[in-house]
Amino acid sequence: LLESLLEWSQLQRHEISYDPRDVNLHELIEGNRSLLAPLAAKKRIELASDVVPTLSAYGDQNMIDAVLRNLIANAIKFTETDGIVSILAKEDDDWVRVSVIDNGIGVSPERINRLFVLGEKTSTAGTEGEKGTGFGLLLCDEYVRKQGGKLLVESTLGEGSAFHFTLPIAPG
Repeated sequence: LLESLLEWSQLQRHEISYDPRDVNLHELIEGNRSLLAPLAAKKRIELASDVVPTLSAYGDQNMIDAVLRNLIANAIKFTETDGIVSILAKEDDDWVRVSVIDNGIGVSPERINRLFVLGEKTSTAGTEGEKGTGFGLLLCDEYVRKQGGKLLVESTLGEGSAFHFTLPIAPG
């Protein structure tokens, strides 16, 4: 929580550097899959990925990495044992759309509307009592917007959630 608050505060005061460049999304996604594999293994959750190895976006590598890590960790947190979390990325016009999809517990429409509102209590325990602050998604939204993209949520209670974010396509 402290780390997220510090990052968010620095971002608000324009103290976090924004260093856009071509970023290989496949490499970032695979790095996060490896990092979070032990967490997924504890719940026997499959971490699937379908991303072209050469797919790149234009953005800040550290910010994109933080967004991916948070969204994948959240998907694991809210997915039951023996579930699946899929990470997809594809070009969509002038954008790359990255999706983290789970077959977890889902989010109610009322709660979705509050996920990105500062001061709203949105944190809930994961399927095995995992704790959270509810602040990570705010930071993800800020990081995605800083790069000109959007963070979107689709969810059905009892069926799962899909978090999508867009990034500009790498020039050239």
